[in-house]
Amino acid sequence: MNRFFRLIAAWLGCGIASLSAADSTSLEPISSGTLPAVTVTATPIIEGNFTDAYGAGSSIVGQQQIHDLNAQDLGSALRATPGVNISRYNNIGSYGGAGGGAIFIRGLGASRPGSELQTMFDGAPRYNSVFSHSLLDTLSLDPADSIAVYKSPQPQTFGNAFTAIDVTPKQAKDPGFSAQITGAYGTMNTGIEKVSSGGRIGSFDYYAGQSYRSSDGHRDNSGGIIRDYFFRLGYQLNDNWCASYFGDFTDNFAEDPGLRGQPYHMGNYQTRDIMSVWTIANHYDNAQGFIKPYWNNGQARWLDQGMRASGKPILPTATDNTLIDWDLYGVRAKETFQLWEGGEILTGLDFDTISGKTTAEAYDPANNIAFHRADFQIYSPYVALNHLFGDKNSYYLQPSGGLRGYLHSVFDAELSPFGGLVFGYQNTELHASYARGVNYPGLNVAAFSEAIIPPLANNPATRNAWRNLSAETLNHYEFGVSHRFNPQLKIDSTVFLDDGHHRYILVTPSFGPPIGFENIGSYHNYGVEGSVSYTPIEDFTLFAGMTWLQTSVTGMPYAPEWTASAGFNWNFLKNFRLSMDLLYQDRMYVNPDKAYDRSTANPADNPKVPSFVTVNAKLSYLFTMEKACLKQSEIYLAMENLTDNAYYYRSGYPMPGINGILGVTLNF
Repeated sequence: MNRFFRLIAAWLGCGIASLSAADSTSLEPISSGTLPAVTVTATPIIEGNFTDAYGAGSSIVGQQQIHDLNAQDLGSALRATPGVNISRYNNIGSYGGAGGGAIFIRGLGASRPGSELQTMFDGAPRYNSVFSHSLLDTLSLDPADSIAVYKSPQPQTFGNAFTAIDVTPKQAKDPGFSAQITGAYGTMNTGIEKVSSGGRIGSFDYYAGQSYRSSDGHRDNSGGIIRDYFFRLGYQLNDNWCASYFGDFTDNFAEDPGLRGQPYHMGNYQTRDIMSVWTIANHYDNAQGFIKPYWNNGQARWLDQGMRASGKPILPTATDNTLIDWDLYGVRAKETFQLWEGGEILTGLDFDTISGKTTAEAYDPANNIAFHRADFQIYSPYVALNHLFGDKNSYYLQPSGGLRGYLHSVFDAELSPFGGLVFGYQNTELHASYARGVNYPGLNVAAFSEAIIPPLANNPATRNAWRNLSAETLNHYEFGVSHRFNPQLKIDSTVFLDDGHHRYILVTPSFGPPIGFENIGSYHNYGVEGSVSYTPIEDFTLFAGMTWLQTSVTGMPYAPEWTASAGFNWNFLKNFRLSMDLLYQDRMYVNPDKAYDRSTANPADNPKVPSFVTVNAKLSYLFTMEKACLKQSEIYLAMENLTDNAYYYRSGYPMPGINGILGVTLNF
């Protein structure tokens, strides 16, 4: 591995040396006349906040934001997005799906077991279905053209979740071919290598890439490796129909270093995942839609768990390894019709199969526990209607409404009504919306009850009691306003309330083993979110955002009261670019086992981590080299935690101090 990094470093050195030796006709700084196409439209942190025809909002993070943030995974790409909080242990690699690497939206997504947040690729679900949560290392950034963050139930877009993140894959849109090579090396023996290529000839287009990231980490046993291979192929069948395939394979490894000061670490987490999405889409003057079969196959290996407590097995029944295998497959179909002027009808159907199995390997193989493969199916049809009165260049009003239904193979049927109203005048827009979200218990309730927790599995009264659970529901209310003062300045502000019911938890007495799952009473989260983007001059763009969040449950993890972020992009001296971002996060609870617990938080088992501020920066030198067929390329230095602050996402797990990475990206 060290040889690999030396080769990368030597390659970087040769590239820099060749640039120094090039004559003035070969090396051309990017002129200010060409920079606006790349930077002026790309605000820091997020591309923008958008409201759809149903009054529902989303935040979009595009390729340029991912690039400027020097993001290496989904968590680092969304770390400063208003309304989003993250957790992690390591700078490369995510350990599991909770404190070691996860995303939370407005206080949702922290609950274990289960998760209210659904992650998707190209509109298809991609997560660990056995324990109903996402694994960030399987959600590679390299294929991403953009990331959509849905911060509330939006039944017209997705179902069986309260929030969602959808990664849209890259696509070659312009005729011709392009390629990109990136190599970087930095502190903690961190190395990055990426190669991608795309092209379009007539009706045919493709985009493919490969990447490798590795780091030793900032502490002993905090290393990680992320590997990714992706491929998209598209073909325009005729003027109205096209077909495409997207495939992505990831192979990853992350360590848990354990609490600081302990003489042992806490094992490692390995994941592999294959995602395939086939799409047949149509586009007519009065109708647009798609049919999208998909299949996601993955596995996770949680190894050496005995290192989590004493460094050696306490009992022969103690679990050493947990082996998880899952499949998600089904079809997503959607069609939108414009049958009269100003009006739109949306129809769709989601069919999902959620499948998986797991084995808990004990130190004594005689005590192994297996949950054999089980399947859940969900049929979810939906319909919606909206109509635009007026003209968006003047006064306009757009009411909407719809309904999504759920037919589950085990649990009772549910309905998700939703409605919205968008009102605007020229540069000012107001929106109000209501939606009822539905989130069914996942395979985790069956796995725990029938196998993993022996006191439940060995008791006939509790082994199948999970079948009596109800779906979780969430009533979401939102009101927002946005105003563009001029082309350079825009503000957004949103007030939201989430009223949840039937949250299911694993009931565990103060003394004794768990006694089963049950749906508990209501809870609510509410708050305010706002942002401003400002471009005072052509080559300088600012962004700032904040979230104030209140939760009714004492001890809600990863739900800080205040979060604020800011950043800027500055192009100076014609061929230099500086991107900086700052994040403030209030102190917060971090024990995921306490999510939605009915009891008052006990500081001894549910501590808070202190508030923190982190500052990151990326300085780039932009250049072209016509003789080498180089388009806009860059040499960059990216630094994290510039102020060298001590900060935590989990008590006893300090994050890295000041660190950096030097790299080069060549575009052909």
